[in-house]
Amino acid sequence: MTFGRQGAAGAREGERQVLVPLAPRTLQILTRTARYSWTHAIAAEDVLDERRVSITFRHSPLRPYTSGASD
Repeated sequence: MTFGRQGAAGAREGERQVLVPLAPRTLQILTRTARYSWTHAIAAEDVLDERRVSITFRHSPLRPYTSGASD
């Protein structure tokens, strides 16, 4: 996985990159600074298998379903 962060002025030359090797079947949970202040990506050349599964959970308040049709 590659993490990137731009410099204070947003200039390309100020960008930092950090490579984090991930073992197969790794669970990666991003929170706080890692999630909001850094970009993150898994490059195709870093995937060891032809299959990769990515699941994203987001917090969303549950609301009752309404169809909009009156009975």
